[in-house]
Amino acid sequence: MTNAIQSGALARAYVPLTQMYRRRLAHLLASKAEKRHALRARAFEILAADRLQLAAPRDRFSAR
Repeated sequence: MTNAIQSGALARAYVPLTQMYRRRLAHLLASKAEKRHALRARAFEILAADRLQLAAPRDRFSAR
């Protein structure tokens, strides 16, 4: 009986902790996804600028 009571008390103490960690993990994953999205967007901007530069007609005096 006392073991069940102790495990109940332990579970009650444990649940808020796991919720806190779960929230923190969700926040970290969300910020990671935002950073990844920003990096991808920047990479696509650079690629697009590169393609525009390649598509632009070059004269023989322009630096390569």
